[in-house]
Amino acid sequence: MVTRIVATRNIASNPARHFEIDPQILFDHMRSARESNTRSGKISLRLMGHYHSHPNGLAVPSEADLRAAHDPAAIWVIAAVTGKDVALRAFVPDGAAFREIPIL
Repeated sequence: MVTRIVATRNIASNPARHFEIDPQILFDHMRSARESNTRSGKISLRLMGHYHSHPNGLAVPSEADLRAAHDPAAIWVIAAVTGKDVALRAFVPDGAAFREIPIL
């Protein structure tokens, strides 16, 4: 279950074509989850994945997405934006490709 969504600024050198999460923000949220789990004595928080948009209207992972997919358990949610329409699709890394998973 998703309990928190954190929006971050895209720090990529060309944000119209790529996205990059500030590593410090990512580290801070991973540390916060670890500390919360330590205090509670159970694993209740973890980073589940990332989301970003594809303004070209295609909700499919790009080659750049695949190169950045280092965590095989991370979910990648892609929002394809075409005018006022938004399509959401979710994927997980699966070897040399992504595998689509349902969004419930």
